[in-house]
Amino acid sequence: MNFLTPLFFLFFIITLAAYRLIGQRYRYVVLFAASCFFYAWGQPKLLLLLLLVTVWTYAGGLLISLVGGNGKGDLRGSRRLYTVFFAGNILLLAAFKFANLRFNAIMPVGMSFYVFQSSTYLTDVYRKGMAPEKNFIRYGAFVTFFPTLLSGPIQKSREFLPMLRRDADASGSAGGMKETVSGGRAGDNLAIRGLALFLWGMFVKLFVANRLSGAADYIFNYIPYYTGIYYLAAAVCFALQLYSDFAAYSDMAAGCAAMLGFPLRRNFDNPFMSVTLAELWNRWHVSLNEWFIENIYIPLGGSRKGKARKYLNEMIVFFCSGLWHGQGLHFALWGVYNGALMILGQITAGLRKRLWDFLHIRTDAAPILWLRRLIVFLLFSMTFIFFRADTVAGGIQMTKGILQIRPGDLVGFYPQQMFGKSNAQFIAAGLLTLLFLAVQYLRSKEAAAARPDLPQGGYFFALPEKVQRVLLAAVLAACIFALCKETAVLNTKFVYYNF
Repeated sequence: MNFLTPLFFLFFIITLAAYRLIGQRYRYVVLFAASCFFYAWGQPKLLLLLLLVTVWTYAGGLLISLVGGNGKGDLRGSRRLYTVFFAGNILLLAAFKFANLRFNAIMPVGMSFYVFQSSTYLTDVYRKGMAPEKNFIRYGAFVTFFPTLLSGPIQKSREFLPMLRRDADASGSAGGMKETVSGGRAGDNLAIRGLALFLWGMFVKLFVANRLSGAADYIFNYIPYYTGIYYLAAAVCFALQLYSDFAAYSDMAAGCAAMLGFPLRRNFDNPFMSVTLAELWNRWHVSLNEWFIENIYIPLGGSRKGKARKYLNEMIVFFCSGLWHGQGLHFALWGVYNGALMILGQITAGLRKRLWDFLHIRTDAAPILWLRRLIVFLLFSMTFIFFRADTVAGGIQMTKGILQIRPGDLVGFYPQQMFGKSNAQFIAAGLLTLLFLAVQYLRSKEAAAARPDLPQGGYFFALPEKVQRVLLAAVLAACIFALCKETAVLNTKFVYYNF
């Protein structure tokens, strides 16, 4: 069920009403039932797979805790059980990805996300010493939570399950999340912020991501007919499209969760303001990166066994990330490409610092900071050529073309053709993208500063109430208009539905 359909709006209104009307102690039952209906709509058989993963990891958590005895029992047996249940969960995902690659079988939507989310529960019980959830329906509500089910953000059980235990923890302050999940004024404020967040995500998807998608597709679908300067423009458009598309989905998911009373952490922390690739990856798709760090990088030894082992572990993580995103060779190459660039950046960090010092250039000076950000953004965009291109050969052709760009290539460069040969569309896409980036920057700045002079919700809720209402109404009207257009209806699917 897509967020941008009338069916979802009707479903969410009914679910929200039922959730608010039922007694607080049993609200998780409504969530579990609604989430199962949400996932089963259109393809009911796939619900069986989701429930299988839920039962498997639920049983795994109970057995791991029972045998391990919270660190006082059979630790070796607990470790074996954790390995079996964790590996079994991941192997199920791998089997479907292989079937999709080898036999062109249908990849169940959202499987990559709910398998990873349920796996966090096993890790939290085994490594973090978390008590297992004995209520199956409550645990099922965690795994199947519909706002994040199809494309994340991936939730940690140690943060989310306490918020579901409303009878035991009505304040819902889990994992450092201070917003209340109970009713009252604070809960109402969270719901209002959730509505604003949902509308903002919908606006970004329809007016920013969709425009950039058409521009990127214009080149990527006809690679042989273009040259280096167009390849670079397409790579930049796709990087911005992917960011805006996934950030939009994450905001809409967080908005839905907030309206239900569940505050979620941000999944993107203004990544294109990074001055190194390592910093960018710490800000990009945060929930997935944290999953790889906790479940692969740290168990492999992290950075504790020397630099060579650290670099190997990082490369393994990026390779696995590539396989998680897709089944083609170009996805694996994309992962290795990013891993190699990040490792190279770490190896040459000292040399670059000595060079800056030798030239008497301050790296924290504003012009240098923006230059570094631009370089990192362009390198990052180029890696996503292999992510978007259908074949490795196409990715190599585009990369070669970019490396052969000459100043004279700018003569005759006509980017407007990527936007339907319309100057108005080209300008509109540019202005809307800048608006999106500016808002993301303000949100990150606000979160980093933790400003006490701003109300909960930040800059938007610091505006006069009448202005807030006018802006929300304008965004809602614009989104409804866009959804009514045929071109918008055909492009409401989010990019990460594919993974």
